[in-house]
Amino acid sequence: SSSALRSRQAAFDRDREIAARLSASDAWLKLSMSAARMMAWDWDLETGIITRSENSVAILGIADGAATAFFELVHPDDRESVKAATQKAIAGGAPYAVEFRVITPNGRVLWLLVKGELRRDEKGRATHLAGISMDLSERKQAEQTLAAAKTELTAQLEDMTRLHEMSVVLSADTELQSVLNNLVKAVCGVHGASLGTLMLYDKERKDLYPAARLGFSDAYMDRLGRIAVGAGWCGMAIAERRRVVVENALSDARFVPYLPAIRMGGYESAYSTPLITPDGEVLGTIAIYMPAPYRPSERAVRLTDLYARLASETIARSRYSAALRDSEARYRALIEVSPQIIWAAQPDGYIIYCNESWSEYTGLTMAESEGNGWTQAIAPEHVTRVSNAWMQAASSGEQYEVEVPFRRASDGQFRWHLARGLPLRDERGNILSWIGVAIDIDDRKHAEEALRKAHADLEARVVERTAEWSEANKFLQALLDNVQDAIVACDESGTLTLFNPASLRLHGLPQAPLPAAQWAEHYELYYADGKTRMATEDIPLFRALRGERVRNVEMVIAPKRGPARTLLASGQAFHDDRGVKLGAVVSMYDISERKQAEQALRKAHNELERRATQLGTLAAQLTQAEAKERRRIAQLLHDDLQQLLLSGKFRLSSLKSRAPDVDFTPVMEIFDQSIQASRSLSVELSPPALYQLDFAGSLEWFAQRIKAQYGLDVAVKARGPDPALPDEMKTLLFQALNELLVNVVKHAGADRARIDASTRWRGAWLVVRVEDDGAGFDARELSGKAGFGLFGIRERFEYLGGNVAVYSHVGRGTRVAIIVPTGKARSQSDGDPTERVPGPLGSVVHERSPQAKSAIRVLVVDDHAMVRDGLRGILEDEPDMQVAGEAQDGLQAVALTSELQPDVVLMDINMPKLDGVEATRRIKAAHSHIHVIGLSMHADEGVMLTMRAAGASDYVAKDNASDALCASVRKCMQSVG
Repeated sequence: SSSALRSRQAAFDRDREIAARLSASDAWLKLSMSAARMMAWDWDLETGIITRSENSVAILGIADGAATAFFELVHPDDRESVKAATQKAIAGGAPYAVEFRVITPNGRVLWLLVKGELRRDEKGRATHLAGISMDLSERKQAEQTLAAAKTELTAQLEDMTRLHEMSVVLSADTELQSVLNNLVKAVCGVHGASLGTLMLYDKERKDLYPAARLGFSDAYMDRLGRIAVGAGWCGMAIAERRRVVVENALSDARFVPYLPAIRMGGYESAYSTPLITPDGEVLGTIAIYMPAPYRPSERAVRLTDLYARLASETIARSRYSAALRDSEARYRALIEVSPQIIWAAQPDGYIIYCNESWSEYTGLTMAESEGNGWTQAIAPEHVTRVSNAWMQAASSGEQYEVEVPFRRASDGQFRWHLARGLPLRDERGNILSWIGVAIDIDDRKHAEEALRKAHADLEARVVERTAEWSEANKFLQALLDNVQDAIVACDESGTLTLFNPASLRLHGLPQAPLPAAQWAEHYELYYADGKTRMATEDIPLFRALRGERVRNVEMVIAPKRGPARTLLASGQAFHDDRGVKLGAVVSMYDISERKQAEQALRKAHNELERRATQLGTLAAQLTQAEAKERRRIAQLLHDDLQQLLLSGKFRLSSLKSRAPDVDFTPVMEIFDQSIQASRSLSVELSPPALYQLDFAGSLEWFAQRIKAQYGLDVAVKARGPDPALPDEMKTLLFQALNELLVNVVKHAGADRARIDASTRWRGAWLVVRVEDDGAGFDARELSGKAGFGLFGIRERFEYLGGNVAVYSHVGRGTRVAIIVPTGKARSQSDGDPTERVPGPLGSVVHERSPQAKSAIRVLVVDDHAMVRDGLRGILEDEPDMQVAGEAQDGLQAVALTSELQPDVVLMDINMPKLDGVEATRRIKAAHSHIHVIGLSMHADEGVMLTMRAAGASDYVAKDNASDALCASVRKCMQSVG
């Protein structure tokens, strides 16, 4: 019936739900056991078959099988004890728990903790032994590492104690022979040898002679005699300045000539170490001899080297008393710079010394740490325990070892240290002092604590971590879904396995794993030019997969559906906890709009340049017309007005003789003043000297005129060939000079000035500098001003292809540089006046002056000559900087950087042939030590980020260069220091 069917369907649904829950529970249990490296097993005692959980294959390399096969995996040293424990558990029914090693089929040795319980049937017979196995390998490895560290620390302390005891003995000895004998005994003791010698080096005879011995007869020593440098093992040690090990002298062809002496001495092997002082002086050798073939251990070599050093210092002390003080200073310095805390105490436990590491760590001075003062650094709850342990060791003379938490001064945290101390005794066994170390074991303590807790709360942590992973996955998924950058990831084969929505929009990809071979079905990748297909090895994701750290690689992606986009790609590989590479991830930032904006900006810039050229042409025409008009008016004044005035004066003179009773003096004075004013106006409008004299002569005439008018002394210096300036440019230039010198008279408070003129770049440009040492002013106040006087002239110079740069500081005077193109520059180029600088590659190389050897050498790169000259002027004002050279495009910058090796390169961004970004990238790739500072008229953040991504150390806007440029250069060099 239908009700029965519904009942059976409901029962079926309940069973299916129960099965699903069981499946989920089983999956959760498997995940937990895998995370804890735990394996379940069930041994059927009747069949002898062991059934194991699935992860047994991954951990042990074995699946279900006979128990005998498992016992074959047990380490041979543990096999019998494991079998005995197993039989005991089966026989007595006691809980089964045993730790042992197994050797997996692939050869790995693992430590296992196996626990199990015996199950019986209804008749009480043992039928099954079941339980779990836990991989303890990591814990055992940590325990072994800790034990090895303790053993090594004990050996080092013992070596330090032995070395210190020997040092005390040698310090107490005043007789050199006794010192040498003790040294031979000590070194022989290190190797367990009964034969030894110490040979001293004779500087005059340049050979070795016996100074001390152990075990050798007088006859042998007489036979041995003096040894030449390079002869035998001792002579070789001196000649080669290194230890010489002869493991078997009887079979070594080098020592055949010495076999009679070797047999007489009764030894077969030898080990010789040179005695060399810290300053390199050779003192001799110390050697041990063994009756059989012998190779010293690393510890013996290390101790022998220490004894050799001690012997060298002791011998030198005996010869030179000053050497002892130097040796003690070096020994104390060695302790002071040791990263470990080292301390010393009196026999009664009174602390008398702690090294600098103690003070740096705890913040306590030596005075604060003496006696019991050091306990201030201990956590309060541990002071009594640690103090009692120390006093107990001091009273009993036993080795001191305690774990103590010391407070770290830098952050106030208490960190665990292992403090160990050994007593230093005299020959009668009395304690002379204590010496010890304290080693930071806080990380190890925390690791041990974490290990203990892991066994207690493993199950809870698995649940907690599972929840955390779930939350983390949700967070990461939300982040991927909402981030604007495209993010893709691939596995180790290059198959795309992860895409966020942004990447799906950019790539046009399906939401499924995509093998690398199928990428081209959905999109194409191109280099930054958008035309050249990107080679497989250059694709950012594959570069990251190879292990490269990819940063800001520009490329173009063209999906099969949708427009092409320009991207900046960055990425790297990712690994699991064991360092195994799992794949790579790349993020891509869409810069298409920015690239379009840059293209529009370049177009606008070109249009602006074209219009500026037109304005320059118009300005040149206006200036030329003005100059002609000035000359015409001056000619009229000279030819007409002045002649009329002179004629009137002459007639007045004739009237004066006819009418002696009339006073014509006032009228004559008016005629004279008018004639003089006419002459002055004519000269000011168009000075004849400008056209009658060469440029240097014109400057001299101008300086004399300024002196006559204003009383200002002007020193003139003209260098280079006479510039072929057009009349209109010459007139404008002298108007500017007149304006500048009048400003000196009115505002600078100076009584002298300087004019320095020189032709540059093979006569194509004229640079005129006007300098004074007056009051000066803040040059930034001139920014953006234009109109009358100097500012109007500056605009006219700029229209004519020139420039005016002002450099001034309050109290340090003013310097104005005027840069104008000559007639030669105009004849060489009809284009942009800023590109008329001739020369090899258009570059300028400045010789390095002798006094500037320590100056910061700067290469200036800009495609505008006047900008380069302005930057050079700023840098040359600084005593610690020198311009090493100049370049007008990126290709020249790369070439000159390799040639000149400057400290800093000032790099313009927008330049022909090769822009500043690519030039910076090439320079940093070839010369990573050279700093690059970007320069641009635009303070665009995107441009700044692009330059920094290319390797630039800093970025400065040109309109702020006079203030920030020198500070940026010094900042770069300070980062090197």
